[in-house]
Amino acid sequence: MPTIEFVLMTKYALSLSLALALCYLLLLPASSSCQQWQIPMPQLEGPVHIRCDNLSYDRAKGVFVAEGRVEITRGAIILQADRVELNEITNDVAAMGQVILKEGGDHLECDRLELNLQTQMGSIINGTLFTSKGHFYITGERAERLGERAYRVYGGSFTTCDIKSPDWKFTAKQIDVTLEGYAVVRGPVFYIRGVPVLYIPMGVFPVKMERQTGFLIPKLGYSSKFGPEIFTAFYWAIAKNMDATFYLDRLGDRRGRGFNEGVEFRYALRRETDGELKFYFCDDQVEHDERWGLFFKHRGGIWRDFYAKADVAVISDDAYVIDFDEYLPDDRLIDARTRRQLESTVFGGRNWSRFNLLGEVSVIDDLTVEEHRGTLQRVPTLQFVALKQGLPRTPLYYAWETDYTRFWRREGIRGQRLDLHPRLSFPLMLLKAIRVEPEVGFRETLYLPSNAPRSPYSGERVTDEFTSREIPDFTISTSTILGRVYEGKWWDFERWKHQIEPEISYTYIPRVNQNDLPLFDDLDRIDYTNAVTYGLTNTVSGKIRQESDGFTIREIVRFTVSQSYSFGDPFWMEARSGRGHYFSDIEAKLWFNPSPYINVRGDLQYNPYKRHLDGFNVFTALSDRRGDALGLEYRYSRDEVENINVNVNVRIQDWLDLFSTYSYNIFEERRISSVYGLDFRSKCWGIRFSIEDKKRSPLTMREGVPTRLVEDEIDFRVQVTLTGLGAVGL
Repeated sequence: MPTIEFVLMTKYALSLSLALALCYLLLLPASSSCQQWQIPMPQLEGPVHIRCDNLSYDRAKGVFVAEGRVEITRGAIILQADRVELNEITNDVAAMGQVILKEGGDHLECDRLELNLQTQMGSIINGTLFTSKGHFYITGERAERLGERAYRVYGGSFTTCDIKSPDWKFTAKQIDVTLEGYAVVRGPVFYIRGVPVLYIPMGVFPVKMERQTGFLIPKLGYSSKFGPEIFTAFYWAIAKNMDATFYLDRLGDRRGRGFNEGVEFRYALRRETDGELKFYFCDDQVEHDERWGLFFKHRGGIWRDFYAKADVAVISDDAYVIDFDEYLPDDRLIDARTRRQLESTVFGGRNWSRFNLLGEVSVIDDLTVEEHRGTLQRVPTLQFVALKQGLPRTPLYYAWETDYTRFWRREGIRGQRLDLHPRLSFPLMLLKAIRVEPEVGFRETLYLPSNAPRSPYSGERVTDEFTSREIPDFTISTSTILGRVYEGKWWDFERWKHQIEPEISYTYIPRVNQNDLPLFDDLDRIDYTNAVTYGLTNTVSGKIRQESDGFTIREIVRFTVSQSYSFGDPFWMEARSGRGHYFSDIEAKLWFNPSPYINVRGDLQYNPYKRHLDGFNVFTALSDRRGDALGLEYRYSRDEVENINVNVNVRIQDWLDLFSTYSYNIFEERRISSVYGLDFRSKCWGIRFSIEDKKRSPLTMREGVPTRLVEDEIDFRVQVTLTGLGAVGL
């Protein structure tokens, strides 16, 4: 409904511009037959064209009259009427008889349009307005302009359906509007197929061009576990670059958790610098505890060329991700379900052309343990990297990596570690086709441990003093690129190129005793290496003609496969026979994206001795121009993780979709959730029905021990959408 008043103001302004052009015709004789006139208008943009059958002027009354197929045009604005009158004494303009005002895709029809050129007050009688943006139809028996920003509409209606037989519409006896303020609607009635289904004595709506502060449409729901639910929200437009939403939800009846409050704050400080903060709180009547979740994201510059990014998730208890999963961001929900952890990171730094500086704080919330006394945290990590660059006045290249980390936890060894790793290389090009690059490096690692236990090897307690480790390394690699360009159209590609890049490298790292060093992560145990690695990379890229002039190159597929062979220690040994296996797993990676409708990514690790997969991950997204879509995600790590997530959308007709999502933990043999539903769409309304069956795990496990029973829960949702107004959820 607020759109009515804004459009009326716009149309009055258009009519005013056109009516002013008529004043130039006062110099005509008292009566004449006219076909078409072009009148220059210095105060308007462009000339005004007037066409009519008859033009007359009553000098006594000071009234100008154009009759018979009157059409006044300025640019894209067209005013048509049977009769147009202009009173030069009162400055009143009146258009009557099949009045039509057009601009672009907007269309106004009325029986009579009146306007005073001096006061700009006026009215429209029996008007119907269509706006192409939003497909709005707005009618009014009478609409008046009462002031610069004040309007009144009598007997108005609003719909986005076909105006002749609307599926739904709102009507109102009277609407008082103040632009950039509020609209007071008296007696609004909601109709479905001409049948009144909802009446409200009075309603107040904000009428603003920008984002507007106000209550959002409440949503209703029903849970098989807790009963009826209601979700309410209040939106606050703080400024052009920031806003907030406040929530007050009732989760169930007496069986439910009670009230859940929340706030979401969003900001965009400047281009590519934005963020979002979410906080939810519930005085849980089921668990009789205060439950809450805090989620924060930020990206962008902070000072000069320095940048910062943050992705923080903090919850009151580990079970929050189960009991309040609908409040978790999607990416956090996936981590909680598959990795059983939430990781919060804050990092920032600066990138130069040849150097990078990075600082990071990382805190992990392990959802498999009740207390996090032994969970290792990195607070902070500082890195300085010198990218590979030429050494002045020599054919050599150098690179340098510096890494400082402070490790902390409540129980167990803590400490600080400084790792320095400079490298020197000498790239060569043989026969203009074969690249050979030997490289030597030296790693110096310094430790300052604290709260250290006794060494399992020497039995002595590691002292809280500096200790160090020195390890040299050597690598030589060689590679070449073979390629061919193919002419001829294939899919959307005018021509395409296939490249093969074989590569072989040798790495040597001597054996160094590291048993008495602290063990924080893999960097603290660098294995003796005497191995050769060989691999093959295949790429296919294509040349696509752009809609504008020119071409663009897109990589269609990239497939790599590699394996290593150890001349030193075996990669693994059989427990019973003690037989060593010197070939590593075969690793393969695939990236396939030939069109916007096909996207496949995957990787695997294959054990050639046991002839099975040690790891396999694949993500597939398929779609078509009709609207059908299939998403498949599978994660597998032997004896650790095996999950599958499926999303399907089938377009039965242009107006009907069937959809389903399914998440299953194969490793633990439990279904996480499944959703089934349909989405019906009409031109001016839609309905979405879904059933979600979630939390079908019989028990919550912590350190392999059942902690509490988790009951199944089924949510029923019906969401009705009225085009132009939003959605009402049930």
